[in-house]
Amino acid sequence: QYRVNTLDPLPLFSPVITAQVSPRVTLKVRSTSHKGLVRLFGTVTPAEVGAKLSFQLRKAVRPGKSEATTRFATQFSTVVKRGTKAVSRFSAIVTVRSGGRYRAFVLVHKGGLVSGSSPTVVLKAAPASALKPKK
Repeated sequence: QYRVNTLDPLPLFSPVITAQVSPRVTLKVRSTSHKGLVRLFGTVTPAEVGAKLSFQLRKAVRPGKSEATTRFATQFSTVVKRGTKAVSRFSAIVTVRSGGRYRAFVLVHKGGLVSGSSPTVVLKAAPASALKPKK
């Protein structure tokens, strides 16, 4: 919460304003030895153990009632695990079927924080040969 006052002999006080604070989310990508699989991992600071984390793809939206031209659609999800006292971690090995800009979105239910997301990273779709099941 924030409040401002003047330094005059008769000080004036502003109303109290509550600021929304979200956790810091990092997202990193590593390739795997198997074709078509990538490892998405990162951290959530401060620690939010047990929070649901979604990997979301940015998609174009048709014009309509809203002025928004894009939205994020969940592609994969996982749960945030214990890391250290101040940082929690997450990791998932996935097959990327749709290329584009992905972000990690952490959904916080309780406490003084609101839900937050990471900056986006660009992922390319797996080649069609990697997606076909082997006979």
